[in-house]
Amino acid sequence: MDIARMARLAYQSEDRSILPVKHPSESERWASGMVALNVALADLMPLVRQQEELADQLVAAYCKALRAFLAVANDKQWTSFLFIDEQQLAAFQGKWTNDSDNAVYLIMQQQLNKSYFEHRHQPFVRAWHVFLKFGFSRLRLDPVTVEMKYVTMFG
Repeated sequence: MDIARMARLAYQSEDRSILPVKHPSESERWASGMVALNVALADLMPLVRQQEELADQLVAAYCKALRAFLAVANDKQWTSFLFIDEQQLAAFQGKWTNDSDNAVYLIMQQQLNKSYFEHRHQPFVRAWHVFLKFGFSRLRLDPVTVEMKYVTMFG
């Protein structure tokens, strides 16, 4: 996956604020991005139950969450922390070890909140890795299909 290209597309796409921004600032922009990411993840999760019947919608929702991750990373200048190579990608496609999608969602939320409230990139990167492994291992999404859909949606 060409994360750098996808991050550029996220940077060039329109702002997707969920809540009104009353006082524009760097911290408010970060908060807005994190809210958009949380909402995108929340929108993705109900589709997991019907992943076979709603495969196209699932990939689109995954791409929206992917874009939200990259938008936050762009804003915080953390994009370089999200780059993965083919070996890492193959590892993310390996055996899925968590039986609870609920726990996975909560782990991502916990790491994102930790990143936001502690102003640290490491928990954000951990949430990113969980997100990728969830998509490519648990949901069995194809990275090439995800990238093509992402470029179609945001390119």
